[in-house]
Amino acid sequence: MYPILLNISSIILIIWNFITLFTVKVNLDECVLIWIFNIALVLMSADRIDQFIKSIYFRSLMYGVIGVGHFLSTFILIIYQSVAAVVVLFVANIINYIADATYFGISLKNN
Repeated sequence: MYPILLNISSIILIIWNFITLFTVKVNLDECVLIWIFNIALVLMSADRIDQFIKSIYFRSLMYGVIGVGHFLSTFILIIYQSVAAVVVLFVANIINYIADATYFGISLKNN
């Protein structure tokens, strides 16, 4: 049940990212971060559906690099005067990453 909820939330966030890109005026740095969020959501969803990376070390590295990217996005929020819609979008993506990384850790513990 938990992976299904994560996949649904990832799909909702991808659509929300596209809507934000088309409706809100964002600067180039925010646009790049939103695309990075989209790529990260697709990679994490594909990893949940079919573990295309067989090595646990490389999967951990992937989640670590994605985590660093999400952590660095908070600095973009602090540095730039972002619109409220972009701030809420960034926070929602970070919360989804935390839930996804938690599921990844639990699945490693169970295996």
